[in-house]
Amino acid sequence: MSKRLQSVNRTLGTAAFYLGFLIETALVIVDKSNFTNPYTTLFFRGTFVLFVLKIVLTKYPPREIAFFAVCAAVGFISWRVSGRSELLRFAAFLMAAAEGIDLRKLLKVWFFATLSGCLALVLLSVTGIYGRLSETADYGHGIETRFSLGMGHPNALHCMAAMLILCGLYLFEDKLRVWIYVALLTGDVLLYQLTKSNSGLLVSVCAIAGSALLHYGRKLRQGRGIYIAGEAVFAAGLCYSVFAAIVNPFEHPLYKRFDSLLTGRASGLWDTVYHDGCLSTWYWFSARENTTFFDMGWVRLIYWYGVIPAVLIIALVFAMFRVIRRRRDYAALVLFTAVCGYTVLEAHLVSEYIGRNFVLIAAAGFLPELLYPGEEAGKKAENPEDPE
Repeated sequence: MSKRLQSVNRTLGTAAFYLGFLIETALVIVDKSNFTNPYTTLFFRGTFVLFVLKIVLTKYPPREIAFFAVCAAVGFISWRVSGRSELLRFAAFLMAAAEGIDLRKLLKVWFFATLSGCLALVLLSVTGIYGRLSETADYGHGIETRFSLGMGHPNALHCMAAMLILCGLYLFEDKLRVWIYVALLTGDVLLYQLTKSNSGLLVSVCAIAGSALLHYGRKLRQGRGIYIAGEAVFAAGLCYSVFAAIVNPFEHPLYKRFDSLLTGRASGLWDTVYHDGCLSTWYWFSARENTTFFDMGWVRLIYWYGVIPAVLIIALVFAMFRVIRRRRDYAALVLFTAVCGYTVLEAHLVSEYIGRNFVLIAAAGFLPELLYPGEEAGKKAENPEDPE
């Protein structure tokens, strides 16, 4: 009877989790379209309940309970202080995914569901059924027309394409061939002709080139140097983010010129009445008035959620980079280096939408080695539910 009850609980929990995850993924597609969803918050509450239901119906080892209890506590404090519930929701999602869920399968579900949703928006806009095909505005170089293909903004179009490329490079690394790399690179350059999104092109090209280099460079991927370089890129991006929040580019012509090469992201922080995102607006657990949207992702992480949650998240990312180095997991190296670099300039992954941040799923696969170091880590990592 006990085994039968456990089987029922497992089935119900898995169904609740996948329903919540598919809703979260669909919300991102709706958000990228020209439709304004007035019930987004209600959907978030519903998916949170579904993830909690999965947690209640699942048995967890004590160490995982302790880890996620800390995550939930930080998320709860952040919510009460800043009014933002994202960290608490993300903690529930990760805990729900940590046991009984095949993470690689989940990542494939995200990839194909997001790809299908984006293609549907493109098709609707091209056929004139719904959504704007292009946007005409001043993007900093005079009035020009750029294509959004139903995604609301040209940058959003290239951003979603970049995320799908990064996920695909990670998921299907063992199936990639020269012609696939060439096709991806060619397609991305052609897409750039439509969007003129410099950040989208940069992250995609770097990821494609890096993946190809490590795919065929056996000695390079087996050494330590390339993995240390990935950590260095992450550290450099963080240092620049802090620098951008402290130093006003309008007061330093040389820095202003450099920032313009990075599409003026730092200038955007200082070109506001209250300098939202700059050091003067940072608090330990943020504040309810910190609601401004801007592009620099790591700065937004600190501004929206506070210094303490941001430091804990950054420490976890560094810990995952160390696991990647120990595993010599070059596919994960490309993924994490690319998204960490991209988040310096763009805030796509620092969002209230769980369905945007597919990296959370990949990151969940590294938790066993973080929570169960040594011999236990090896046993845990061999679990088929681990995406690696």
